[in-house]
Amino acid sequence: MASGPKILRLKVTLLGIKPPIWRRLEVPADLSLHGLHACLQAGLGWSDTHLHEFEVDGQTFAPPDSESGMDHLDSRDQSLAALEGKVKAFGYNYDFGDDWRHTIEIEAWIKAEEGVQYPRCTAGARACPPEDCGGDHGYMELIEVLRDRRHDQHREMKEWVGPRFNTEAFDLQRINAALKRIKTPRPKPGSLMRAAAKPGKPKLDPNDKEALLASMTAEFKSAGAAMTPELGKALLSLVEMRINRMAAGKKSPTRKATR
Repeated sequence: MASGPKILRLKVTLLGIKPPIWRRLEVPADLSLHGLHACLQAGLGWSDTHLHEFEVDGQTFAPPDSESGMDHLDSRDQSLAALEGKVKAFGYNYDFGDDWRHTIEIEAWIKAEEGVQYPRCTAGARACPPEDCGGDHGYMELIEVLRDRRHDQHREMKEWVGPRFNTEAFDLQRINAALKRIKTPRPKPGSLMRAAAKPGKPKLDPNDKEALLASMTAEFKSAGAAMTPELGKALLSLVEMRINRMAAGKKSPTRKATR
């Protein structure tokens, strides 16, 4: 009988804020990075109205965006399962204006508990900052203004954040309700290969091969397959064969249509 899907236990901390704002999330390992983005938005309390990117082992991942001008891989194609054994932490940047930077620590790879709905939040501290408040420095200044009733901007800032805003509030039940409502996209089978085959994509290098192999391995594992040495060799051969075919196809001249 195949074991249940793996779950990642993550500690997400918003950098530059003291005392720290953090969340402990448990998410399915078969999510894509783009699916994790949805979990982070709901878990932290952001509104998902700005651009974002992940920084994983020196590589940037983000959804396609023709206006950003960023050089990145597609976050929809990178599965979390492919990170197992490779990285212990990675970065997440939201809103390139305010520059909210998060560190995401992989605390554990665990088995899914029967009857538990994932993703879920199990712990955390403090409220998410208001959007567009100027990043970590702007938020720390905002807190000082809100605490000082004699400050000339106190009333204005109090009205801007609203009467219910509380820097120390952490509502676990509300966060989990938000997590239940989100859609968490999984990587599409073969999507990395299709992305590599797009016109204008640079020639594949060993890093691309490793990414493709990791993606295919994750798909087999999620289907319950036992990863034996024989299967690993077969997957590697398949990846190399496809890369060779793609390279051969690029070298072949296009034949003109005949009448």
